[in-house]
Amino acid sequence: MTNETSVLDVPDGLEDSLEQVVVSNTVGGIFYGVLLTMEIVVIYMNLFSLIGLRTLKSSVNQDPVVLGSTLQLLQRLEMAEGVIYPLNYLLSDAVVVWRAWVLVNRKSRIVLGTLFLGTIGKYILHIW
Repeated sequence: MTNETSVLDVPDGLEDSLEQVVVSNTVGGIFYGVLLTMEIVVIYMNLFSLIGLRTLKSSVNQDPVVLGSTLQLLQRLEMAEGVIYPLNYLLSDAVVVWRAWVLVNRKSRIVLGTLFLGTIGKYILHIW
């Protein structure tokens, strides 16, 4: 009797399928993580603009120095809003395209890629 350990021979097709599932889930997790982060930022910005500005306006009207810095802050937030909201839509579209990409055949992927390039173009034009 010899002490040989037997190694399970995994077929190449199964190994490729497992690799595809792992990569697919990893990419999906990254997309959803970034999307969740963006959603949290958007919710925070909305809550700040609804709740924080009411109390801020009443205290700002009394001090001109605070008024100037507050107006600068509000302008920066508006600029950030102009980038964050479209970026949120872009990432949402990326998740949808990625999920459809996994399901469709090669010819349909050309259409998906073209449409997603249009989405990216719209995002770039919106920022400019």
